[in-house]
Amino acid sequence: MVAQGTIDQMDVDRFILSDSPKEVASLISQVAKTTFGSAHGVMKPRWWLLEAPFPKLIPKPVASQEQGS
Repeated sequence: MVAQGTIDQMDVDRFILSDSPKEVASLISQVAKTTFGSAHGVMKPRWWLLEAPFPKLIPKPVASQEQGS
């Protein structure tokens, strides 16, 4: 296809042949992170979906136990 001019050599270099789904998923994730700035597992609330941010978990103070006689 390169010889006919229907595809550029740079596009051919982007093809990945693999028998491993894990390898392909890893490569796709790597390209998404480097090209598009994608961050796996980090989601922000979307205002248009009326999502509220997660509340921050503040540890409750532990009540001291007084021993009386």
